[in-house]
Amino acid sequence: LLGLAEHGVTAERLDVTLNVLADRNDESCARLLSETGSAPVQIFNVNADQLPSVVQQTSKQLRQPAIRINIPFWELSSYPDAWLPNFATMDEIWAPSRFIQNALAGRIDKRVIHMPVAIELPPVTRLPRGRFGLPEDRFLFFYAFDFLSFMERKNPRAAIRAFRIAFEKFGKAGLVLKSMNGRVVPKQLAALQEAIDGHPDIFLVDETLSRMDALGLIASMDAVLSLHRSEGLGLLVAEAMLMEKPVIATGYSATREFLSERTGYPVDYRLVPVGEDEYVHPQKQIWGDADVAHAAWLMRHVHDDPGRAAPKIARARAHVERNHSRAFVVQSRAQRLRALVPSLAAAG
Repeated sequence: LLGLAEHGVTAERLDVTLNVLADRNDESCARLLSETGSAPVQIFNVNADQLPSVVQQTSKQLRQPAIRINIPFWELSSYPDAWLPNFATMDEIWAPSRFIQNALAGRIDKRVIHMPVAIELPPVTRLPRGRFGLPEDRFLFFYAFDFLSFMERKNPRAAIRAFRIAFEKFGKAGLVLKSMNGRVVPKQLAALQEAIDGHPDIFLVDETLSRMDALGLIASMDAVLSLHRSEGLGLLVAEAMLMEKPVIATGYSATREFLSERTGYPVDYRLVPVGEDEYVHPQKQIWGDADVAHAAWLMRHVHDDPGRAAPKIARARAHVERNHSRAFVVQSRAQRLRALVPSLAAAG
């Protein structure tokens, strides 16, 4: 939003805390927040399940009437029927990925535009592995997930199985499982620990890190692994590419917008139904179950000759920088806003 000013568009920002469960430990944008909004366009960066509540809560703070835009996230290939009426008060939808755009296309009587999000990183300092009890003397694969984002979707147990197949001998490589919120769901945490079963080369780090510490941990890794079953964006994959890490990930869903055979290592998969208790609104939904044997083969491939990944790494970084730079995204948004509001076009 800051960059919009360079295109003659002024932006105001309201903080919405309604039903927020996340740890709000980043206050870097606090000075930019407003108490009211007078703009003729209102962009709600809120998922559809919470959208009506947020619209109602902020109605007295925002200009009426106005053009309303929603930026929703969703991780499966079809948007839930139950949430579609929640877009009724919106005029337009900005889908952060083409995967989300396709999930909504033809489902609502609103224009659904693919509007990419900016993915850029500040300068990152590599953290010492010893801070997390990790070995310095071996190749480490990094896997990250939030227990509150549904462990069945993030699928860390597939990573454990793939690692066991790839490295039968101890001490050749390591798998770092960086999780958070395990304490909130102790039974799931215990189930994951049972799957690890004391393996000496699999390391579970369950804690909430600051943004810079999380990036610093990734910087200390050798490769990034993501055997997710479905992603609405795939931020870890994109950021790993910017950090010049080889990426091995399920070749399904929004991560495919970053990941190809030219930019990384897509893992084969088969489409399977989403189980009743595996995600919200699972009815008639499918997702991609990674081929663990193929993932193991790719892990050995990357481990045994890391230098072979260099061309893919370079193309991956260039792809993210070209399609998700702040400058590109701001220009795209400003162009669309000027099309919606003639007065902005005149100002620009």
